[in-house]
Amino acid sequence: MKTLFEAADALGSESASSSSSTEAHPGALIAEVEGCGCYLALVDGRPCVKGNRKTMPAHLLERLKANRDAVIQYLREREPAAPPAYNQITQERSGIRLDKSTGKLYTFGSPSSDWLRAQGWEWDRNRRRFMAPYPFDREDPHPSCMIGGGPKLPKGFPDVVHEPEPQEERAV
Repeated sequence: MKTLFEAADALGSESASSSSSTEAHPGALIAEVEGCGCYLALVDGRPCVKGNRKTMPAHLLERLKANRDAVIQYLREREPAAPPAYNQITQERSGIRLDKSTGKLYTFGSPSSDWLRAQGWEWDRNRRRFMAPYPFDREDPHPSCMIGGGPKLPKGFPDVVHEPEPQEERAV
């Protein structure tokens, strides 16, 4: 996907490319930086690139340096208005789910090992993963292969069991 600046350079329009490289809108520059997986933040009044800076093309860094004052002003105006998007990332829920067709239990997300042990799961060194209690692990034989259909989960067993979210410690 070409940016506006690359498209102008490709057309050979020297006036468009030179004016866009020196007078780029700071919001567009910041959007390009965020498109590379990085973000800009003011640290002691100076703009700093956070994230993997190697993903940013050299021409983008040059345009940021050329428009440094405009970017600083834009970041100062934007800072109190809305918090950056990286502060709004929520962690995915973790837990155990039941596959109704097979009666097997699976983990999803990344549940803590203490919580899984409390649910009766055990760490298997050979498989390098937690295993559900027999016969509900994904590698255990299907109940149709067992005499009498094998043990069943209790009635009303939920389809999904979420790990409780960690409680933040409060200062008393």
